[in-house]
Amino acid sequence: MKKIPTIFERDWDGDPQRVTSVQKISVLGAVATRKVDGTAVSVQGGKLFKRRTVKDGKVPPTGFIEVDRDDTTGKLFGWEPVFLDQKSDRMYKRAEVPVKDGTYEFIGTKIQGNAEGVEKYAYIPHGDEALAVFWKSDVEPTREMLLEFLSSQPIEGIVWWRDGQPIGKIKRRDFGLPWPICERRG
Repeated sequence: MKKIPTIFERDWDGDPQRVTSVQKISVLGAVATRKVDGTAVSVQGGKLFKRRTVKDGKVPPTGFIEVDRDDTTGKLFGWEPVFLDQKSDRMYKRAEVPVKDGTYEFIGTKIQGNAEGVEKYAYIPHGDEALAVFWKSDVEPTREMLLEFLSSQPIEGIVWWRDGQPIGKIKRRDFGLPWPICERRG
């Protein structure tokens, strides 16, 4: 799974936690879905993989599937096989592993500080939870519209999909909004 770009420019010189009003990706006609906060996994040919970043100069693990490369930093992004019988990967057995090929967010009480506030472990298909439309489909969402929406919702962010692929995202933290929201933590 490639890194999903933020739909607005970030102000790296000022406050890196803030987005500017300069939109860099159009989301017209795309489906807005809830961004779930866990750890990304992939099922390919019935085999489970976890997301892995390999730093420049490091050797990728055996079975690593490269998906993307950052030519500036030399980092590789891709998938590393999960071995359910190994101690380091046993947490992935805490929920029923999906059999359908695709990407998922693995969430649970010991994943990412349980930002989703769940009581059980689960695999959530990426792009599964479409959000109610909060702007007209023929109008590009503005920075202000997104800030207002995210301020009123207990979600990490939004991912837009087109033709079955994620094309852009925005997160609460891009606006300096807190995440996780304390009352959601388990």
